[in-house]
Amino acid sequence: MFGLRSVGATLGVLAWLFAWEQIAAGQDLQEIAEMDLAELAQVEIATGISVPISEAPAVATVITADEIAAMGATDLDQVLETVPGLHLVPSPIRRFDPIHSLRGIHSENGSRILFLLDGVPITQAFGSGQIFNLRLPVHHIARIELIRGPGSAVYGADAFAGVVNVITKTGEEIGGTEVGVLAGSFGTRNVWLQHGGRLGSWDFSVAADWFETDGDDDRIIRRDGQTTIDEILGTSASRAPGPIETHGEYKHLHLGLTHDRWALRFWGWEGVAGLGVGFGNQVLDPEGSEEDLQYLFDVEFTDRDSYESWELSARSSWLYFDQVADVRIAPPGAVLPIAEDGNINFTEPRGFVLFPEGVTSRPGNVERVGTLEGASVYSGFANHRLRFGVGLRQHDVDTRSVQNFGPGVIDGSQPVVDGTLTDVTDTPFVFIPDRNRDQWFVLVQDEWKLAEGWQLTLGARYDEYSDVGGTLNPRFALVWAPALKPFRTKLLYGSAYLAPSFAQTSSINNPVNLGNPNLNPETIDTLELVFDYRGEEWDTVVNLFSYRADDIVVLLPDAGSNSRTYQNANRQEGHGFEIETSWTHREGHLEVAGSFAWQDSKDRVTEAPIADAPGQKIFLSGRWRPLASWSAYAEVIHVRDRNRAPGDARPEVEDYTVVDAALRFESPSGGWGASLGLRNLFDEEAVEPAPPAVVDDYPVAGRSLLVELRYRF
Repeated sequence: MFGLRSVGATLGVLAWLFAWEQIAAGQDLQEIAEMDLAELAQVEIATGISVPISEAPAVATVITADEIAAMGATDLDQVLETVPGLHLVPSPIRRFDPIHSLRGIHSENGSRILFLLDGVPITQAFGSGQIFNLRLPVHHIARIELIRGPGSAVYGADAFAGVVNVITKTGEEIGGTEVGVLAGSFGTRNVWLQHGGRLGSWDFSVAADWFETDGDDDRIIRRDGQTTIDEILGTSASRAPGPIETHGEYKHLHLGLTHDRWALRFWGWEGVAGLGVGFGNQVLDPEGSEEDLQYLFDVEFTDRDSYESWELSARSSWLYFDQVADVRIAPPGAVLPIAEDGNINFTEPRGFVLFPEGVTSRPGNVERVGTLEGASVYSGFANHRLRFGVGLRQHDVDTRSVQNFGPGVIDGSQPVVDGTLTDVTDTPFVFIPDRNRDQWFVLVQDEWKLAEGWQLTLGARYDEYSDVGGTLNPRFALVWAPALKPFRTKLLYGSAYLAPSFAQTSSINNPVNLGNPNLNPETIDTLELVFDYRGEEWDTVVNLFSYRADDIVVLLPDAGSNSRTYQNANRQEGHGFEIETSWTHREGHLEVAGSFAWQDSKDRVTEAPIADAPGQKIFLSGRWRPLASWSAYAEVIHVRDRNRAPGDARPEVEDYTVVDAALRFESPSGGWGASLGLRNLFDEEAVEPAPPAVVDDYPVAGRSLLVELRYRF
């Protein structure tokens, strides 16, 4: 039986032969469309020209700054929840960071989506997917472009299930100075400023944002991981019942300079936040916190005029990420069985040790990512356009840790261990040794206008990693877009590859999660069929998809221990469809949109459904503008049909419906503005799936009210 990769390759060859047949027949072919998939996600950065989304060789979503403002969102994740087939689930091991579950593809280790900021990846090699504790404010976002489906043929190995590109505002788009303040429920405070204009012949923009919240203290965890230990040993150290720690403070700075062929950008971000339900072991830790600091420097050069039929571009970026966590793996007063290696071990303990100040650790890491890449586009042929790219990337990770447990610190013979911390940095006892990874890639892509209304895109990218080897990822897209007709049809195939993170391969001396140096990369092949209708008032898109993924990395329990080790244990397949539709009144006073996403994904070995992913998600929204200066917005999100993991005997996760609303005012003179936002309007007692240690799952945030005032100079 042919796999999806074989089907995609066969379709690509047939389409290629058809193209040559049309040329041999001497058909009058029109000039190829201006852009490819890569430029769809980087359209303003690379060319400044936009392609109609209905003709893009991908399943794409574009969300504009106006739409973001209307919905009253305060961060990127709230916006992404409105995308068909995408749902955000709290991670049980990543400090309650959101997992972006797309079409049933996700992992508790992190997202399977590549995140870009102005076209530059902001992911890390230390952990899988996006950086820890990331919160991106929305005031400085010009638009968000999202591709559903694999993107490794253009974007590389991190683009496993999709790509999100956050494009920031230029100075011209800001057009002056704007300041704002926001306050509301859960002790939420926000102050922001952005300015845009000209510095001589340079376009200049700056944005600064400070956000703080105390979190919703009513999100109570009745039992945690320590509760069971207390019941077994007769202790009472657990902090449960207690709230999920969702407090946080975040600072953001963005600078942009563009001039003719050059673009220079700087992004600085700092966050200090609570640990959710503990540091991966589901033990409440109200004193714990994590601090993250990230800088990104980006220089881009584009030349469209110097060489006939050629467009040249180059980019260099440097990403710096510094993370440190203050963690209590067990709370003060805990009594735990400790083995000779100093770690918690219930099967072979050397002794039972009292930790009056808790089992404490302060792990951290610094990651530096340097990137240099170039691309060229040749359009000298009448009927096709070729794109070439090359690049180099280097990841360097330095780790550090101080702790009062583990190898080199205790050996289980001590009856009592206080809070004195031992520095195990640069020793064999650190949680992950220093690591580095070099990567290079080459890509080629051919866009061919087969005939009137027919466009074929064929491409492939090869990535070579110094530690996990190489991968070749092809793509195929055939788009039928008849002139003067509102219908579009797309047949798409793509493959993707995800290299294991350093945490997955190299975690050692860890009482909870252990690395596996023998991990293989994850792979996926996806086939999609899209029907797109764009009328004067109605737009409707139907997308059918099917995928197969291999060597999925999961954490599995270790025999005779309470630890878990990363393994290539899952082979997943799934299929489904997404329907999205919108209606806009001719005069623009009323806009209504909705989507329905259905997916059926399962483990190919056990036939068990993939846990925690919504089988269906329904989204409805409406925006009413009765006057030029007023707009009202409401949205409904319904999440249903989430399965438990095999062996989890708890009842299925309950379905839920959450309603959000916003009211916005803009002064006709362009000065003052105000907005009122309500999230979880009816205070739905909804939950997201949690490990068995948290019996009642993770409660979502309750009703909140936010008020914002803005002034434009």
